[in-house]
Amino acid sequence: MSDVQRADHPGRLFTAPVTTLLVTSFFSSLSGFIVTPFIAVYLVSHAHVSVQAAGLYIGFIYWCLTAGSIIDGPLSERFGVKAVMIAGLIIRVPGYLLFLWADNSALLLLACLVTGLGGSLYFPTSKATLILLTPERLRLRAFAVRNMCANVGVALGPLLGAVLLHFSPALLFITAS
Repeated sequence: MSDVQRADHPGRLFTAPVTTLLVTSFFSSLSGFIVTPFIAVYLVSHAHVSVQAAGLYIGFIYWCLTAGSIIDGPLSERFGVKAVMIAGLIIRVPGYLLFLWADNSALLLLACLVTGLGGSLYFPTSKATLILLTPERLRLRAFAVRNMCANVGVALGPLLGAVLLHFSPALLFITAS
């Protein structure tokens, strides 16, 4: 984790690195929730899978999101937290786009795997980095602001997703990417 300098001194909360983490937390949650509420609709109406299968695919995304978090620490120690966070954000892009071309269960599973893995690399590492970047006396406030940013993204995502899906499923997944 040598690529991020620890903030052991009292200081201000909104430094450039912390602000970047807060903004990316917002956009990462926004992009995830632009798609998440509508994946089942898309899978049933466009990929022609059953409602039960759509539920299993969505569940698989979240299993990948959870299971992938196990590799976060070792990867961050080896490659640095910045590289792991950026990789996580980049990995999600082809995952979302793959849903548009997935015409069989193997490709749908791959889309779910890549989407979940990307999120699993970003979210835990960004939280750990926030601890490193904020002075101890400001950490609770930093996490409160981070959660607010993420939750605003979660709240706005479905609203934006509904508008995008109305126009085109492709627009939905491209915007999330």
